Order: sequence, then structure tokens, then C-alpha cells
Amino acid sequence: MLTFEIWVDARERPRKCTVAPLAVRPDVRLRRYHPDDPILVQAGHLLHPLGAPLDEFAATPAGRTLTTLALLDTTWRRVPGVLTRLRVATPPLLLSIPKGFVSVYPRRNPDGLDPEDGLASVEAIFVAAACLGVDDETWLDRYHWKEEFLRTNRERLAALRASVSARG
Repeated sequence: MLTFEIWVDARERPRKCTVAPLAVRPDVRLRRYHPDDPILVQAGHLLHPLGAPLDEFAATPAGRTLTTLALLDTTWRRVPGVLTRLRVATPPLLLSIPKGFVSVYPRRNPDGLDPEDGLASVEAIFVAAACLGVDDETWLDRYHWKEEFLRTNRERLAALRASVSARG
């Protein structure tokens, strides 16, 4: 079973947190971290915008055996600082969401630091799971913008699903 190890900034308001509703899922390990605490990631793979494309990795023998994927849920401006607090025996392999997906989460970043192709955490989890052959829209069930996200990314999702189906 594919599981997600999700690290959430303890300062995040639960009402605004897109991954908080996922805490009840058996395939999610939700962990909170405080600003000064180390982050002890146990998964060997971490979603990161500069990582290798997850869809390509998923097609390799190593990708077919991936069982746990970590994700840091924080604002984009905090990502560099959060990454410096990772404490692991072996650095995780960085994997990224395939290009072309568009977030529908309403951003309010006055500094413009959000990457153009950056997704909300719950959007990224849904796409990552689909890349790994777990195409399950229930990841988005409690996401306010579910239908808009699926509609906006319909063509990209269809292409991803065809690719996953072709690799069997």
C-alpha cells in the first residue's frame, strides 16, 4: 500500500490546511513540526519541486517498489528553511510532480514567491498517487476546490492516466 508521510508546520491554521482532513486515512501519517524542531523524515523519497519527475521515476524498477512518499506542507517561502532542518540517515531521493498541472488554490502571496507550477499539498498528493498507479479521487474529497482542480487539469490527468495504464 502506498503511504504518505506528511509534515505540517504547527503554525498552520487547521482550517486553511489542505492536508488536515487526510489525517483520518490509513495511508497517511500526518506529523506536525515546530519552527525550531528537526524534521525526522523516515521515507526514502520526498516530493520537491527540483526533484526528478515522479511519472518518469514511477516507470523504473525502483519506482514500482516505492511504498512511502514524504511531503513537507508549508508555504513556498518557508521551503528553503524547512529543508535545512531535515534530519535523516540517508538523504531522501527528491521527486517532483510532472510539469503541466495547475493549482486552483487561491494564493495570496504578495511577494510572488510561489512557483508557477507549484500545487497545493493535497493537489500534489493526489497527482503523486496517480503517478504511482493509485488513481483515487477520494484524496480530494474534502478539498473545497476539488471539481475545479479536476476540470482545470482534465487533459493533463487524462495523459497521465494513459501513461500509467500503458506501463501496466
